[in-house]
Amino acid sequence: MNDLLNQAARLLDLVDQRWARGSALLARIALEDWIREQSATLDADLPQATMRSQLLCLPQVVGAELAARATFAWSELSAACHHHAYELSPASAHLTALLAEVTALTGSRPP
Repeated sequence: MNDLLNQAARLLDLVDQRWARGSALLARIALEDWIREQSATLDADLPQATMRSQLLCLPQVVGAELAARATFAWSELSAACHHHAYELSPASAHLTALLAEVTALTGSRPP
């Protein structure tokens, strides 16, 4: 997970905004890996479920506050990963905040 977050931070540091979505995708993958690890502690079969199902079960594993933070970060990163017509690329300040949140949730060292 830490490697993914480091790569996400490097992409975000690039001047070209085309890499913002790539940064968001790497951060979302790191967050999903952490969610799968947490889900596996509840039920061995849960990591094969959809991410939304795992997010619904997450409060039982990590508590309501961490689960809410993870769900918000996952939702924001998912939105940032997808290109929508007539929308700007995600702002680097927003992505930087999301990277910091994912780093805090996963317990990784900051990039």
